[in-house]
Amino acid sequence: MFKTSEQNNHRCRNGFKRDLSKVLITILAASLLSILLAVNYFTNEFEKERVIRDTYIIGKIIGDRSISSLSFYDVDKARENLAAVKSNPSIDRLCLYAADGKLFSQYQRDGLNLETSCSEKIDAEKSLRVSQEVAAEVIEYSAGRFLLEHSILYDDELMGHLIIAGNFQGQQIEHVRLITQLIVVIFVTIIIAFLIMQLMLRRALKPLDSLFDTTILIAKNHLLAKRATKYKDDEIGALVDVFNQMLDSIEQSHADIQESEERFRTLSSSAPIGIFLMDAEFNRIYANDRWTEITGLSIESSTEEYNARIYEKDFQRVKNTYDAVKRENRKGWVEYQFCLDTDVGCGVTLMEYIAPIEKNEKQSIGGYVGSVLDVTDLRRARHELEKLAYYDPLTKLPNRRNFRDYLSFNLNKAREEGSFLALLMLDLDNFKRVNDTLGHDAGDKLLVILADRLRQRLHDDDLVARVGGDEFYVVLQDVPTLPIVGRIAKRIIEAASEPIEIKNHVIEVTVSVGVARYPLDADTSEGLMRNVDIALYKAKSGGRNQVAYFSSDLDEELKEKLRMETKLKKATMEGALELYFQPQYNAMTKSFSWCEVLLRWPDKDDGIISPFKFIPLAEETGLITEIDYWVMKSSCEKWMEHRKTIKSFGIEGLSINLSARQFFSRQLIEIVENLFKEYNIEPGEIGFEITESLLIEDVDTAITTMKSLRDIGCKLSIDDFGTGYSSLSYLKRFPLDSFKIDKSFIDEISVDEGNLAITSAIIAMAEKLNLDVIAEGIEREEQKLLLLGQGCYMMQGYYFAKPMPTDALLKGDWHEQSGHKTHSWKSSLK
Repeated sequence: MFKTSEQNNHRCRNGFKRDLSKVLITILAASLLSILLAVNYFTNEFEKERVIRDTYIIGKIIGDRSISSLSFYDVDKARENLAAVKSNPSIDRLCLYAADGKLFSQYQRDGLNLETSCSEKIDAEKSLRVSQEVAAEVIEYSAGRFLLEHSILYDDELMGHLIIAGNFQGQQIEHVRLITQLIVVIFVTIIIAFLIMQLMLRRALKPLDSLFDTTILIAKNHLLAKRATKYKDDEIGALVDVFNQMLDSIEQSHADIQESEERFRTLSSSAPIGIFLMDAEFNRIYANDRWTEITGLSIESSTEEYNARIYEKDFQRVKNTYDAVKRENRKGWVEYQFCLDTDVGCGVTLMEYIAPIEKNEKQSIGGYVGSVLDVTDLRRARHELEKLAYYDPLTKLPNRRNFRDYLSFNLNKAREEGSFLALLMLDLDNFKRVNDTLGHDAGDKLLVILADRLRQRLHDDDLVARVGGDEFYVVLQDVPTLPIVGRIAKRIIEAASEPIEIKNHVIEVTVSVGVARYPLDADTSEGLMRNVDIALYKAKSGGRNQVAYFSSDLDEELKEKLRMETKLKKATMEGALELYFQPQYNAMTKSFSWCEVLLRWPDKDDGIISPFKFIPLAEETGLITEIDYWVMKSSCEKWMEHRKTIKSFGIEGLSINLSARQFFSRQLIEIVENLFKEYNIEPGEIGFEITESLLIEDVDTAITTMKSLRDIGCKLSIDDFGTGYSSLSYLKRFPLDSFKIDKSFIDEISVDEGNLAITSAIIAMAEKLNLDVIAEGIEREEQKLLLLGQGCYMMQGYYFAKPMPTDALLKGDWHEQSGHKTHSWKSSLK
């Protein structure tokens, strides 16, 4: 095969030289032939002109010599003159005419056979006109012959005419001899040029021959490192450079392909998935070891063997995928069950990915590459993830996502059937206390037990879902009347309230329930969820452990709450809140000794908004922290600015109310110390009031905070004492300075013996604990007198001074009018 190829290459190379030689010889021959033709033409014309010119000169000489013969009518002399040209082969005949045009004499070369002879007479007038224009004229010019008419003049007088008949035969003979010599020269030139051209071609084509030989060698062995030799820096040299660069690129590409193939082999052999190659007809031509491990088949196994192990219900889907990949020339994947010759059987799930390999323009698909992965464990994990996505992992109840889908589906069903549906929202009361006291494990167990109880109390068609920490939704289907919903809600509350034993502790929990109904309260999922949340809020704020039903009034109440929340945020940002001050009276010294700082919110739309309305809202929204800090900072600032004036009224300091969030804040002590330092406050000039119910939330932390405040030097007082549930054992542990008897006991102290007895007991207890006692809400003189009779000398209320802004406090009018007459003003809420 290689010998035949070499012969073909040799013929191709010689054929190229031969064709190039033919072209060059043809060009050379055509050039020389063109030159020959040009020389032939121009020399022929030149010789003709020379013959005519010479004949003209001879004619002029003969004409001049014939003047005397014509003048004396000497015919013999004229014939002798004409015969003088017989040695010139180019002149065939001479005809001498007199001035009147009659033939005078003639001469004809011997042996010449002419068809015509001299005319006896010529047109003298015409000849006269010619003689006036030119001395001689060629009057006839045919192939090989010519006639020349010469006018004979003497002193501008026409003496006669001479017509000469000539030929070009001599000239033609010379011309043929010249052309023959040129042809011989051209032929020799072509031979010499061919030989020179062959030599030059051999030298010029040597780089191409070398390039050709290198190409043949590379064609035999494409991995050969040989490169073409560059002889000159010319066009062929540039071609050699490009050819060598191409070989370098091919070599690099081949190296890259080999490296890629090696990487593919390495990847394929170590890949955790099965990799296979198939031809255009889906016949397997390669598979890695992992493929055989996954399928249990060998690489030699046929496509039919593999297809036989595909689960019969999945086979058509697999076939459709393969057909689509081939038909649409695109990627595809399919998941199917596969049967192994093991105990697993058809329990293996495989995921197969297949993609076409594009080959060339004529054959769009050169085969297929694919991968197969055992996703059995992944499928099980996906199933578990789906369970996690739709079910609560702790209680195994449906989660929020599942609940939303269920509610939306059953709402559409109820809408189509015209039936009723109720949505209940449950929230455990004080669930946080269980987590805090017994730990989160106990809380989780409580939720599991409660979930089981709820499932047992509801029908199978109803849904109970856990959507938050201790929040549950219940969907009741086909409940046309409110009493039916009420009975189910009651069963839920009873189930939740049954004692539960966890970690040797018996826990009794309660649950608050909100109810919203379709289509009475809302006709969308979002509307029902919003309204049931409003109802639950009402149940919890109304005392908990109860059922609350949504109504339009609740909706308006919530809207009002949101409106107030927005206004409060704006008021806080714009500094619209104001400090008010209410002095405290010491009946023993008959002077004012202290002053409580109160907070007021004047609004241009709602007037003075009660603290009982906006303080709980601030605590719920988290604004209380910002408000508390502003009250404390502003109080210190006011005291520093007006200390001297306020003390002139006998007031030695200010009492500031602390909210629960601020009291239990870890930054409280640092804030107090920084403010005292910033405004140069003596610790004994600022006191704090804490509500009784706040202290019992976390007694140990409360005692620690109170001791820290006492260490700074601040006075501490329990506000609204008597309304909470603190025990005497706690009271003796609290580092207090005073109690403040709640206004609710003072209001009816003159007519209610019970209130009088409680007030007397509080005063007596304070005396035993060596604490001051302050009665607040004093509005009438009889209240004052009864308290003095019980030993209470510190008092606060409208009877002495009403709450007032800073300007009114500094003005001092309240100090002069205080206690001189009975006041009928109604109490202002703190």
